Amino acid sequence: MSFFESKAAFVSILIVFFVCAFWSPFFSFSREGIIDALIGTPKYWFDEGFVVEAARGLVSLGRLDIAVEPGVLSGKPYFASSPGFPVAVPLAGIFVLFGDGVLQIRTLAFVWLLAALTGIYLLWRRMFGPHAAFWGALLLATFAPFYANGKTITGEIPGFLFLILALYSIYYKKWYVWGGVFAALALATKPSIYLLIAPALILEFVIFERPFWRHALRVAIGTAPVLLLWLFIMFQNPFSSADWRGALRIYTNHYPLPSLLSQLPGTGVSFFGQSTILYTLVLAALFASALLWKRLMFTEHEQRVFWFIAFYGIIDVIYFLLSPGWLRYLLPSQLFLLLALYPALHALGSHPRRIAPGPVILLLVLLQGVVFLWFSDIKSGLDAPHLAAYINQRLGENTNATVGIINAVQVSSLIPAEKKFLVVNCGGGCRFGTHPLSVAPERLPTYLIVGKSDRVELSAFTDVVREYYREVPEEQFGALIYTRQ
Repeated sequence: MSFFESKAAFVSILIVFFVCAFWSPFFSFSREGIIDALIGTPKYWFDEGFVVEAARGLVSLGRLDIAVEPGVLSGKPYFASSPGFPVAVPLAGIFVLFGDGVLQIRTLAFVWLLAALTGIYLLWRRMFGPHAAFWGALLLATFAPFYANGKTITGEIPGFLFLILALYSIYYKKWYVWGGVFAALALATKPSIYLLIAPALILEFVIFERPFWRHALRVAIGTAPVLLLWLFIMFQNPFSSADWRGALRIYTNHYPLPSLLSQLPGTGVSFFGQSTILYTLVLAALFASALLWKRLMFTEHEQRVFWFIAFYGIIDVIYFLLSPGWLRYLLPSQLFLLLALYPALHALGSHPRRIAPGPVILLLVLLQGVVFLWFSDIKSGLDAPHLAAYINQRLGENTNATVGIINAVQVSSLIPAEKKFLVVNCGGGCRFGTHPLSVAPERLPTYLIVGKSDRVELSAFTDVVREYYREVPEEQFGALIYTRQ
């Protein structure tokens, strides 16, 4: 038995994974340092707060939705639909069993991350062999964005695991119905990214499946129950045209900045000089060369998986260009390219003087490891958890107190639903909630939290602030806290 076929191979990957997972500016061997490595890097952020709000809404008020007034949900769950129920429901279960807090949130995210790495290794091993699985998983375990996204509960990594399960079921095992189930779970987990699965699968089936409709129909049957459940969760009434119009307004205009495509060829050109983009382009060139020139080196299921990756990647790039240039939209394609690198190099080197792909990938692993541990720009910080803890302490001292929160879901998601007012501007057509200063005077919150950059949200309520709140706000953890007189 070779090293790549032994348990030692996977143990080696796990060692690298645990070292990288707990590496942070806060890391130490003290209990506080390990906890801070989980909750402080990456910092708990805006997008993460949405799924936590939804999970808390399910626990407190019985629905995956965001509380916008004390004990009142928004009534528009599609505002909090990313990530979806495959992530939010388990998180709600964690809250019921262990209480809520960033430590519980990040622990579940870490479990998802470990499960994804393990699952991807085992499934890729079945589809492409032990060498491809080892080198692919090792590349993932040293890739900074894998942790930057995976250690937050925003759904990219769980969705990618479901996608790998879908490809394994459809192309390797020919379990088309189960493949549809897993593809739909990926889509529901992170619709803003994995909605692209549908056109990629359709395109691949149209070109390579004969007859097209026979197995495509079975995949569609598998997706149906998951997607129906997702729709009933997203919409209070899936048959309401008003709900669909509201969702359409958001998802057709939800970017706060102009698209990257609209910035070309001006400032957008410099964007493509980033090291991450250049690295991805090199990987894509190797992958495309192997698929187009050496496709006969691959078995049937390998070819079809690679063609799906190619179609998904092309659509993903278009989607990325229509966004403001958010690199997380490229994450699934980047992970696919890393997993496919060993088979691609093996195919390209198939001649008497071939270069063994192992040493080349080992060099990339070392490069990725150095970049991740010392040069990656993963934002760290504990301001949001500390601010929420400070407010919760104040609320605990006065059982009748409430708090109004403006544009800070990362803070509101850590405060009980019965204690808060919330208004959020997500960019574009996405704005929801109850402005804390718009309610009747007797209901005005005891505390008002606003970020320094969001003070414009107070401009329409200057008289209310002047009459009911202390003139000088308190500054805590990067936010302004107004206290009612």
